[in-house]
Amino acid sequence: MQDFPSARPSLGLLFGSVAPRLAPRYYSISSGSSKHPHQVHVTCAVVHDVMPTGRVHDGVCSSYLQHCKPGDQVPVFIRRSTFKLPQCSQCPIVMIGPGTGLAPFRGFIQERDCLTASLEKVGPAVLFFGCRNRTHDYIYETEMEAAVETGALSELHVAFSRAGPTKDYVQHHMEMQGPNLWVMLQQPNCYVYVCGDAKNMARDVHRTLISIAQKQGSMTAAAAEAWLKQLGDSGRYLKDV
Repeated sequence: MQDFPSARPSLGLLFGSVAPRLAPRYYSISSGSSKHPHQVHVTCAVVHDVMPTGRVHDGVCSSYLQHCKPGDQVPVFIRRSTFKLPQCSQCPIVMIGPGTGLAPFRGFIQERDCLTASLEKVGPAVLFFGCRNRTHDYIYETEMEAAVETGALSELHVAFSRAGPTKDYVQHHMEMQGPNLWVMLQQPNCYVYVCGDAKNMARDVHRTLISIAQKQGSMTAAAAEAWLKQLGDSGRYLKDV
């Protein structure tokens, strides 16, 4: 309406055409049911952008949640998901989730923490997390480092994209850990999870996994693609993007 001030649509036409019914916002559950049986946690980044025209754009749901107070009631529902830990706790898992993509993995780690606390054996778990810098948006830093101490997390690799002269992303750390990562990926019960930005990160991670297969497994590009596809077809390469 700012761009076309002469337009005078009726209120019904306006809301029916340019303001359709608000779609639900989906967030990954970022808590483990064993640790928080009566709670569901979400990890939400508040959207607040200033457009080139000077107009301020606030995220509808994230801004709403930001202004909620303890005790407020929020309409929510939980839907089924295949993005969950393997049934066998001893399966090796690789988790890749920069930013709020860490959300479901926090839940995974809390579940594994409860298992280790009850002296159950768990398989290796490697997490690749990325953010801008340690002081700004390294979310759950204390929890993640504590998980390494308890054994709920075997390895923690953190990429800070704005902390140095060159950008550092999760895929760079995956490449550096290529030999060890390949050993895990070769195990028939290893699961790989990717959560976060579908536009860039997920695509880059996919390419990195193919690159690791080529370098560490001496595969051709076609063979590496086929291997990763088979991993997905078997339900062991899961994405929440």
